[in-house]
Amino acid sequence: MISDLVMRIGSRSVGLLSIGFVTTLWLASTALKGVILSVDTTYGAKKARPAWITWALALGLTIAIGALFLLALLLTTFGPAIEGFAFGRFLKWSLATLFIFVGLEILYILAPSAPLSQRLTVPGAIVATAIWLVISWALGFYFRHFAVQHLGSLFGLLATPIAFMAWLYWNAAAILIGAEINSGLADHQGTSAARCV
Repeated sequence: MISDLVMRIGSRSVGLLSIGFVTTLWLASTALKGVILSVDTTYGAKKARPAWITWALALGLTIAIGALFLLALLLTTFGPAIEGFAFGRFLKWSLATLFIFVGLEILYILAPSAPLSQRLTVPGAIVATAIWLVISWALGFYFRHFAVQHLGSLFGLLATPIAFMAWLYWNAAAILIGAEINSGLADHQGTSAARCV
C-alpha cells in the first residue's frame, strides 16, 4: 500500500513531499511546545527555560516521542495482521503499551523545567497510558466497523478526520491528567515529608 503511494507520488514530487514533512514536523513541535508549557504550569515551575531551549527540546521530543506514539497507534489501529500469529493480540497490545509508556515517561522526565528530584513520573504515565490505550482502541474500533463502510460517502469523509481530531484532543487531555496526577502526588509526598521533619 505504501509502496504504491510512493510510486504514484513519483520523483517529481519529492520537493513537495519534503516541504510537507518539514511543515508537519514544525507544526507537531509547536504543539509539543504547548504541551511542555502546560506541563510546566501543572508542576508549578517557577523558572522558565529560554525560548530556544524550549523549541529545541520540543523538536527533539517530537521526533523521539512521535516515533514511539506512531508505532503504538499503528499497532492498536491497524494491528489485526499481527493477531493471526500465536499470542499476536497479546504481543500487539503489550508493544503498544510499552511504546506509549516509554514515550510518556520521556515526556514527563524531560518536559517540565521543575527539578526531577521534586517530581514523580511513573504513576501519571501509567494512568495516561491506560487512557491512551482505551482511546486508541475506540479509534481502531471506529475505523474497523464504521469508517471503512462509509468512507466513500460524505459521512465517512467528514467523520474520519473528526474522529482523528477527537483522538488527538483526548490523548492530549490524558497527558495533562497524568502530569496532574504526578504533580499532586509529588506535592502530597512533599507535605508528608515536611510534617515528619
